[in-house]
Amino acid sequence: MVARSEGDFAASHWAASRLPEGDSSWTGIRKRKSKSKDSRPSRAESARHAPAETRPVLPENTAGGESQSYAATQQIPLPVVPAFVRKADRAERWRSPRVVGAQWALAAVLAGGLLAQVTGQSRDLLAARVPATAPVLAAACQWVGCEVQAPRSLGHLVLDSSHLVQTARPGELRLSAELRNSAAHVVRTPALEVSFTDTQGQLVARKVLLPSELRPKDTGIAPESSWQVDVVLAVANLPITGFTVEAFYP
Repeated sequence: MVARSEGDFAASHWAASRLPEGDSSWTGIRKRKSKSKDSRPSRAESARHAPAETRPVLPENTAGGESQSYAATQQIPLPVVPAFVRKADRAERWRSPRVVGAQWALAAVLAGGLLAQVTGQSRDLLAARVPATAPVLAAACQWVGCEVQAPRSLGHLVLDSSHLVQTARPGELRLSAELRNSAAHVVRTPALEVSFTDTQGQLVARKVLLPSELRPKDTGIAPESSWQVDVVLAVANLPITGFTVEAFYP
């Protein structure tokens, strides 16, 4: 007679109570285990109960109420365009008629602006060298608020002679000078600076003569001609023994 402990009896009693009716063998337990494997949740149910971070995106139900498979929801990757193809596409866009036309229009605007700027800065010299452009430049200056004058050119002005003599009145000196224009076009009349020195060569006074004071209706010095300066200067009782004359544009 085999002795069994209370624990063994309880275990065998539990196993016998779990067996289905009419089947007291262990085969019934194996069948129930196989049935429990078939009762596992489907992939769609697992996806619904999965966390939001790892839950796959399932498609909506079709008209028949059946869900499409998960594999059908995967997006098909787009084909990778080679680099040389992208480069050729960009080059083709830059060669399109619309882009080329816009480039030419922009180039024309920039060239016109540059030409207008250069013409405005050299308008005096242009009008002097090409007299036919003088009316056009004068009309343009009226529109933008400028003025066409004789060009400045100190390099073409030469001081041929200058004299300073005492007049009949005390404290007055008469300055005579000849300024020659060696250019082939008219040159704007410059201002004159007269410096007076004493017996030691020290500067005792300086006088600036503007063109408006020397020639009220100044039209410039004609080409290949001379301008005679004759003006009386009031110097009071300064000890003047020497002088210098320089031409400049204020």
